[in-house]
This record gives sequence, structure tokens and C-alpha cells, in this order.
Amino acid sequence: MNNAQLAKYHVTAAQWRKARAARGAASGEPALDALKQRTLGRVCSSKVFTQGDLDKMLGAFLAETADGDLDAQLAQIEQPEKRRAALEARIFAAGAKIVTPGDSKDQTEWRVIAYVGGIVANMGEARRWPILDERLLGTLAGILEARTARHPAAPVGADCPY
Repeated sequence: MNNAQLAKYHVTAAQWRKARAARGAASGEPALDALKQRTLGRVCSSKVFTQGDLDKMLGAFLAETADGDLDAQLAQIEQPEKRRAALEARIFAAGAKIVTPGDSKDQTEWRVIAYVGGIVANMGEARRWPILDERLLGTLAGILEARTARHPAAPVGADCPY
């Protein structure tokens, strides 16, 4: 996790501890370890959390601190899908600058998917679209954005400089 994610975890954990203390429930490290065990199936440091672990823990904190706020809990549950959609949007935006435009938006998207499939195959991954792994999607978005930064698109109708 990065520093912003760790900060979010610690702020949310502090709110959880405050809410538990206000109810007279245990709020120390043993209580936090018990919550980690229930939520993740193991007790570990927040520094070794995966993105999925962080989502689960933030959801568990919200279940206790905002138990009457279903919107907050649902928003936390939807985080992985929102991140995946944002990464896919980055991939399609950068890929559309690389591939030859199609006759329609769908055709251009299929060309981007084929292009991304070639990159994934070159990476030694045996995956097809849709790719659900956030880490791989982030890597692909970074690759495509770096390629478009190195080779800006030529004006329409111009000879290909490559």
C-alpha cells in the first residue's frame, strides 16, 4: 500500500476505536487483531495489506462506525469495481491514440483490446479480456500511457512517422 492508503487506514481505524470506546467496547490492539482475524482470516500488519485487504478492513470499520449508513458501506464495497473501471478507461484512452481508428467506437475498442492482448502475451501472461487483476491493469495503463507520451499521434492524413 502507498502512504495515502496507509493514512486512510489509520484514520478510519482511529474512528473505529473512538466509536467502540464510546460504546464501552474494547478498542485496543487485541480488538483490532480480532477484527482482522474475522475479516481477513489472519492477523497481520497493515503495511502488508493488499488492495483487497484494505477494502475489506475499511468495510469492516464502516460496518461498526457507520452501521446506520448503508450508502457508505456500499460505496466501500464498490471500490474495486470503480478502480478497475478507471484503469480500463485509461487503457482505452491511451490505446485509442495508438491503434488505427476504426469505423466506429466499438471497432476502435476491439482494436485496443487486440493490441493489449499482444502486450499481455509478450509479458508471458495467459489472460484474455476482460482482465480482472488490478495490478496487471495498472501495468498495462502505464505501458500504454508511456508509449503515447513517447510517440504522440500524427495529425489525421499525415504520413506515419514510424
